[in-house]
Amino acid sequence: MGSDRPQFQAATPEALEFIRAGRFANAAPERFAAIWSEIANICGVDPLQMREEDELRVLCPTRRLTDLNLKMMELEALVAAESRGMPPPAIQPQTVGDILDYLMRK
Repeated sequence: MGSDRPQFQAATPEALEFIRAGRFANAAPERFAAIWSEIANICGVDPLQMREEDELRVLCPTRRLTDLNLKMMELEALVAAESRGMPPPAIQPQTVGDILDYLMRK
């Protein structure tokens, strides 16, 4: 996608265990880490610096509104690809935790 986006190493399940073990304790560690890292990648932030309460529109640093809209569309595409036939979210996810709450539910 955007080549000007900072690249960070994906976080391992072990590195994210302290986050997953709380609110997302029932999530598969590997899937949780992969989705967490992809959200961070889309937003252009280090996955180990991201927090579940981070607001997506604030987390995704951009210089132009069109860049922010593209990142929001990428996040929506990630949700659609990972939702595996689930009904769409009742409300638009606003935070990292909102996306994970939706995708990690059984």
